[in-house]
Amino acid sequence: MRIGMLLDNDFRSDPRVLNEAKALFKGGHEVHIICFSFGDLALEQNLDGIFIHRYPLKRIVKDVLFIMMNFVPIYTILWYYIGSKAVRKYKIQVIHAHDLYMSEAANMIKNKFNIPLTLDLHENFPSAIKSYKWIKKFPHRLFVKVEQWEKNENNLLSNADSIVVLSKQYANYLKKKHPNLAQKNFIVYPNVPDISFLTSFDATKKIEDLTDGFWLFYFGGISERRGVFIILDAIINELSAFQVIKLLLVGPVDKAESKRFNQVMKDPLLKNRVIYFPWRDISELPALINASSVCLSPIEKNPQHDSGIANKVFQYMLFGKPLLVSNSTPQAELVNETGCGLVFESGNRKDFSLKVLELFRCPILDKIGQNGRRSVLQTYNLDNFGKELNKIYSDSIPSSTLFSENFNQN
Repeated sequence: MRIGMLLDNDFRSDPRVLNEAKALFKGGHEVHIICFSFGDLALEQNLDGIFIHRYPLKRIVKDVLFIMMNFVPIYTILWYYIGSKAVRKYKIQVIHAHDLYMSEAANMIKNKFNIPLTLDLHENFPSAIKSYKWIKKFPHRLFVKVEQWEKNENNLLSNADSIVVLSKQYANYLKKKHPNLAQKNFIVYPNVPDISFLTSFDATKKIEDLTDGFWLFYFGGISERRGVFIILDAIINELSAFQVIKLLLVGPVDKAESKRFNQVMKDPLLKNRVIYFPWRDISELPALINASSVCLSPIEKNPQHDSGIANKVFQYMLFGKPLLVSNSTPQAELVNETGCGLVFESGNRKDFSLKVLELFRCPILDKIGQNGRRSVLQTYNLDNFGKELNKIYSDSIPSSTLFSENFNQN
């Protein structure tokens, strides 16, 4: 089956999209990723059998159109045009659209060509958009109707023939919130890792400036909603006397919070205890994890974060490191189920600090870390969950729904 993935970004090895494409390719499908190019990547690319088709657009134009889409549907019309062109050119048989805001354009394409639609939810978008700091700034707040996404969620989800979610908890949440979706085909596909890809990199590579110590490691976007300031505040306050406990931070800072981050980082109590890299290539992630003592996912507990588990959690586990995570439901359940670390109360700096000290004094850290590694090798990996993803196109979409039956009519 020829699957057309709609992705409203510049595809640069997005781990979730890439892994799903790999899984479907292994399942015998022809996968086309239809996305933007913001400048320097080839418009056509064959990535190990996965076809990538990029449409040039300036990032600032994309951002403005996205912000305005509640008022003027140019962004939706643009994607309808791009998607329709790709369906005709590559004879796409099914649309696989990534995220809720792509649903309307994808549904228009579905109806035009009478082909099935899979909607892949990377997050609880109506809740996520409420937490974005840039939404509250002028002039963005004049154009982004946050409440409209909540209001329209049911209709947008109802358009899909199949819905891919990050966790069973999120599937149950949506079914309870929208009872009419109870009979929809939900597929759970967590952000599980491609083991062979990640283990192909050198995990023994030395990380510069990393001295001896008990290193906490956080990898990903840096913002308040991701709980990063809890870590920094804990080192400044509750953990100030434990000089051996240090922090390695890797990831971009939310632009709306960069001033606060820079101010906190000037605190003299963080000197020689925090190393910050704005960016490191994914090939260095195994070495970064391997050099650390405990890996962190301190995200705030809220409806958005309760929709699934971040890539980094499974990546941490794969390389055998114990975890300290907030009590955001899916990740807390995973850590408790596998015995690969500890859980602290979201936003509670003192509880976070107590759990850090508990792990610092723990004589069996390696065993705890190996619990997580074993779970990923046996269960939480691309090969295992890729089989579930492939069921969408073997069990759920009628074999009578063929592109050739409908193409000449449209």
